[in-house]
Parts: sequence; C-alpha cells; structure tokens
Amino acid sequence: MIASNFIEQGYPKKMVLQVVGIARSSYYYQPKPSNNKRGIAKSEYTLTTDGEVVSNAQVIKDIEEILAEEFVDYGYLKVTHWLRQEKNYIINPKKVYRLMGEEGLLNKASDKVKQKRNKRNWVKELVPPAKIAFDYLEFDIKYFYVAGQNRNALLLSVIDVKTRWLLGQFMAWEIKHQ
Repeated sequence: MIASNFIEQGYPKKMVLQVVGIARSSYYYQPKPSNNKRGIAKSEYTLTTDGEVVSNAQVIKDIEEILAEEFVDYGYLKVTHWLRQEKNYIINPKKVYRLMGEEGLLNKASDKVKQKRNKRNWVKELVPPAKIAFDYLEFDIKYFYVAGQNRNALLLSVIDVKTRWLLGQFMAWEIKHQ
C-alpha cells in the first residue's frame, strides 16, 4: 500500500491518509480470522435453582421425556415453562429453541401438510358447503361514501350461499348488531 510506504518513512499518518484519501478506520482495519464466530460460545451446561450444574445432554433427555408422553405436542415455549416449573432449571427460551432444533424436536409448520391453493380462490374454502337452498345465509356489510352528507352509509345484504340469491338489503347511517 502506498500510504504504508510514506508512513514508514516518517510522515505523519493523519496527513498521509488525508492526501491518499483513505479513512483512518480503513487503515487500521484488521480482518478477523474466518474460523471465529460472532458472539459468545454456546454453553455446555444448565443451572438449576439449587445451584446444581446439569449437562445439556440431560436437558435434552428431559425434553424428550415430556414430548414422549401421550397427547403432548408442546412447542419450545411450553417446554421452557415445563423445564422451569418441574425440573427447576434456570433456562432461556432461546436455549431451549436451540437445543430442540439441534435434536430435531421442534414442531415446524413445514412438517405439516400444506395444500397449495390459488390466491384468487381461497375465499371459496371459507364458505361452508351448502347442500340445499337456504341451508346457509351470508350477511355482508359494505360502506360507501355519500358526498352530499359528507359521511359513510352502510349497506347490509343477506345472500343465500347455495343459490347466491339476494334475500334482502338494508341501508342506514349506522347498523347495530341487534
């Protein structure tokens, strides 16, 4: 680097870096080795409220114990509360999430069967299947602006789901749930 040559010859660093157009932070920057990860190292143990030190392997066994019970489908937050209450661990939900993730114990949404649906037709899935006419009725409230009154009016429509026949409409400035 040109700046280093002039600095070694005895010129002031500030002046040389200013002339060359290099920021001081760039001159003093030293990249960290690539094998170092950011943050502190992962802990290999967990403390209990009694001051006892328990290995992470034991914590994982305790997590597997609770998840092995019938009808238990806990996520990491419920497991964290269970570990705190039943096993008296002093443990962070982030640590429980990490431990469960490393062991493959997390309930992920991607594991469940996802059905692809057309973005435009998703409303059809919300409508109950009507077998006969007048089996299900839909109530829909829309509001629209009335310029002469400078306010919104409401329109209540009642529609049969099967035939899509409009049973009636009611328009008012306000509609109560009664």
